[in-house]
Amino acid sequence: MKAEGQVIHFLNQQKPFSGMLYSNAQSQCNLLIAPAMGITARYYGKLANWLCEQGFSVLVIDYQGTGMSESQIRDSITLSDWVKNIEIAGRWLKELYPGSSTVFLGHSIGSQLFGFVSDTLLFDKAVMLASSTGYWQDTPGPRKWVNYFLLNIILPISNAIWGYTNARFFRQGENYPKLPALQWRKWCMNKEYLEMELDQTQINNYNHYSRKVVLVWFSDDPIANEVTTLKFARLFKTTSVQRIEINPSDVGKSKIGHTGFLSRKYADRLWPEFVLNIRYS
Repeated sequence: MKAEGQVIHFLNQQKPFSGMLYSNAQSQCNLLIAPAMGITARYYGKLANWLCEQGFSVLVIDYQGTGMSESQIRDSITLSDWVKNIEIAGRWLKELYPGSSTVFLGHSIGSQLFGFVSDTLLFDKAVMLASSTGYWQDTPGPRKWVNYFLLNIILPISNAIWGYTNARFFRQGENYPKLPALQWRKWCMNKEYLEMELDQTQINNYNHYSRKVVLVWFSDDPIANEVTTLKFARLFKTTSVQRIEINPSDVGKSKIGHTGFLSRKYADRLWPEFVLNIRYS
């Protein structure tokens, strides 16, 4: 069965964002995929379709000002809006399939945004892929200097010229709005990363989520590595995060990295690991 993704349109305070729904009529578990920074819903299409074939209904969102709603890039869009996008899409998915469980599947910053979601009962489980904190000096080897250059040279230049982060021009992914980029840069340049934004009195998933959280990371990923995944796991105060390390050789591959798992070539050996963690962990 090959599912055809259906475009779904949402509004957050009259600002549009969209998603792709891969629906399985027999599904007893529904997934919301929250993308990484600079990666749009269409890049998750092969994984989402495969997950649909395995019995899930899957909704992949494009945050406001990205992907299908890139033409709506505005200076007023913030990371808080992206958190609201996750909440709105999650509630919609829950209402569409009443009685089924709803699982969050986050990649990189998508998982970081999950922690700020205020409805701590919205998702029955969270599975996070290549997700971590992002302090630039926690990246090993010369890659950290590449990150420093991107954050402090490319990103400011892009925002100054175009008024948004033209990542596509610099071959650094897909475009995204100015304010989320500046907020992300602020986190990356601080050793506390997003923890400096956390208020312990707030009702959110970092402070109050009590359900299962599984974090899958890849040993050759310089971003979500042993140090940064552990730092991220410790941000959750009321649940323990199960970290699962996968070495590329474990699945018969030479490399996976931060985004490689999105390729269909990982369907036979790696993607079933995701299904196991969604269903049984």
